[in-house]
Amino acid sequence: MKVFNMALFGWPHLPREAVGPGKYPVSNTYFDREVGQELLQKDLELIELTDELGLDGFNTQEHHGAGGFCAFVPSTEIIAAAVSQRTKNLKIALTGSCIPLHHPLAIAEQVAQLDHLSGGRIIWGALRGAAGEYISYNINPAESQERFREGFDLIIKAWTHEGPFDFDGKYYRVRNYNIWPRPLQRPHPPIWMAANSHDSLDFAIKRNAYVATPFVGCERTRETWTLAHQMSDDLGIPLVEDFDDWFASVCVVYVANSEEQAHEEAQEALDYHFFTAVGSIDLDTTALVPGHMSVKGLQSWLRGSTSKETGKIIGFPVAEAIENGTAIVGTPETCVKLAKRQKENGKRNVLLAMFQFGNLPQDKAAANLRLFASKVYPEIRDY
Repeated sequence: MKVFNMALFGWPHLPREAVGPGKYPVSNTYFDREVGQELLQKDLELIELTDELGLDGFNTQEHHGAGGFCAFVPSTEIIAAAVSQRTKNLKIALTGSCIPLHHPLAIAEQVAQLDHLSGGRIIWGALRGAAGEYISYNINPAESQERFREGFDLIIKAWTHEGPFDFDGKYYRVRNYNIWPRPLQRPHPPIWMAANSHDSLDFAIKRNAYVATPFVGCERTRETWTLAHQMSDDLGIPLVEDFDDWFASVCVVYVANSEEQAHEEAQEALDYHFFTAVGSIDLDTTALVPGHMSVKGLQSWLRGSTSKETGKIIGFPVAEAIENGTAIVGTPETCVKLAKRQKENGKRNVLLAMFQFGNLPQDKAAANLRLFASKVYPEIRDY
């Protein structure tokens, strides 16, 4: 199994009343410049520590206006550039760029530049983003799927075409363009695509992409893995090489020396993560914006991400999160068992693991990361 440190760069000081239905985007009056500067530097230090401890990679994702979730990542490319200069060995995964919110050629150029800055350590991830972000950018959410797919194809063409080309799409038109620099990796960096439904898997398979599922339980990721293999057979298109080895999903991780300590120290931070940080995107409202998701896609998303106890999207109490596989909490021995269960039950070969989540203080996040790297990772690395 591979383990990436999924860094959210969230704002840990939001009151619960700052988020909720109709409260996206979160008011930036809650942001403090001096506190923010300190938080950002400490978050980057945790990624440096991840490199020193020998884990496989780092990943983060782009979001806008949420505050509690990815407050410092309106651009994965800028964060990745900083990380590329602070680390030596980590794979650096952008999981990912919200293609329809930018010009695809800007993404293509920046990621190609990053590939050189990092010495070829980039994994590029593509996603659409949340519906509320389209409203803020004054882009029709119903166009998001078409914009995403057309933009994706333009990015791949920019990376792979030799010499100038034209591109005539519905949303993007390009004249006499070729990219400088070309990516270091040939033909381009590996691609992780966020996929959880039939439609998104169909596109990922046809574009030879690896798949990373969103914040859903092991049962749902196993269904996604099975569906991907079935669709590959039905389409007559082989899955990208090492598809299973790079099949990834997101989970929260907290390791301590006793079960009591682990649960006690993780409880408040997990509550903040699920009900304030994730709540700042207001998925319960914006997921229902007409046209952003297909009916089948929405049904699949709601089935896989809605708490059976709270009825909220990605709003899991701690016990439910541990049970469904969205959280790994306990002693090193317990976490080894829970991590192996991720692969056995969820087919997850890559854990996009949040070691700093919610409002967990950075010193506890660092202790968590160190204990995981020394006691858990060696037991699952070759599993």
